[in-house]
Amino acid sequence: MRVDVSDLFLQKLVVGFFWKLSDSFSPIAEWFEVNKDYVVREIKDKEDLIFLIKNRLLKVLVIGVNSLEEAYEIKQFLDFKISVELRRELEVIYVSPQVQTLDPKTTFLWSANLVLNPQHLSEFSTIYTKGLSYWEDLYKHFKKTQKYFFEKSLEGGV
Repeated sequence: MRVDVSDLFLQKLVVGFFWKLSDSFSPIAEWFEVNKDYVVREIKDKEDLIFLIKNRLLKVLVIGVNSLEEAYEIKQFLDFKISVELRRELEVIYVSPQVQTLDPKTTFLWSANLVLNPQHLSEFSTIYTKGLSYWEDLYKHFKKTQKYFFEKSLEGGV
């Protein structure tokens, strides 16, 4: 399903799938539908991605590719064409047979929240929870400092 203007009226956040793998993304999609109450959308091209990001609908982007090079254009777009604030709010998950699940180096280099090998799709719930806890632990001090300065700016102190 492609994104549509009717998506502007969604009352839920979206998990978007840019998926080029032969494996089905349904284990991940079902998890987000059941556990997060997100709407699932398939992203066919960059225009779909831009629409969802520009309208602040996209919360999670899942990129399923056979090699990370297939996702390079999307990574460049995410890294350089959207604001840092928007990018920080977007969770990015790469699924590829080229990666080791939860590999910290690949996760960092690809500015991702999680990398997952398709052979672990059935274990997504456990892997996502573990990966998210790493991410939250890594950024908790940044978020705390950001909140502090935001509150100080509201008081007129910064």
